[in-house]
Amino acid sequence: MADEIDTSETARLLLRVPARLKDQVQERAAANQRSMNTELVAILEEAVNGLSGARLRDLLDDYKRTKENVEILSASLNSAKDQQAAIEREIFDRIKRAELGQLPEADKLIKEASRILGDKQAPMSWSEKVEKAGIPKAL
Repeated sequence: MADEIDTSETARLLLRVPARLKDQVQERAAANQRSMNTELVAILEEAVNGLSGARLRDLLDDYKRTKENVEILSASLNSAKDQQAAIEREIFDRIKRAELGQLPEADKLIKEASRILGDKQAPMSWSEKVEKAGIPKAL
């Protein structure tokens, strides 16, 4: 386990604690990938001396890894947003061409795009514009 104790300068200590406290220390030791003994020494050092150098290094390492992960995820999110914007532009371009009669099944395509895009409404199709204006379809 990490942070094992140098046994050349150790003293034996018999310690009685409530069972629930023992369980909490055991959980903390597992979370920190340490033996219970090493965890108890770290807890005692922190209580007596303040934050230990080893614990501070661990925290700084965790912070550095987390910061790097955030930067990677942020870059991935920005890339995904750029891809989404490019796809949306292509969808609207195709809708525009469909309304000009350059694509078959224009109304079906436009309605499907509107359903998928949700709040980013696609332009209204010609048939919807005609219907909204109250122009009879026979014309």
